Amino acid sequence: MNGKELCVDVAGASTGGAARFRSELLGYVAAHAETTVRVIGLSRPISAPWLVQREAVAGRSARLAVNNVCFVGPGRKTVLLRNALHFLRPAEQQDYLDKLPGMAAQTRIVH
Repeated sequence: MNGKELCVDVAGASTGGAARFRSELLGYVAAHAETTVRVIGLSRPISAPWLVQREAVAGRSARLAVNNVCFVGPGRKTVLLRNALHFLRPAEQQDYLDKLPGMAAQTRIVH
């Protein structure tokens, strides 16, 4: 992989919003053969051996850790912090807003 590619670690993303994100990411990657996204950590728990191994697997690519455990090696690193409300579909968002008027549908993202 090179610096223009993205390596996404989904280890431990087996329930809730993380699992939904993983599922939708895999659907996107499958539908876009030209994508430069590589998904790693499928069906893996988060463990010390995996965290060491993924550094070698990711190489020098940009990296995204869905499991909130940051990469330490070279390359741009991003940790995805989220909750279930970050992955609302439009119909779900409207239903949520109707039930809780005055509430923000999305928390602010800090970069």
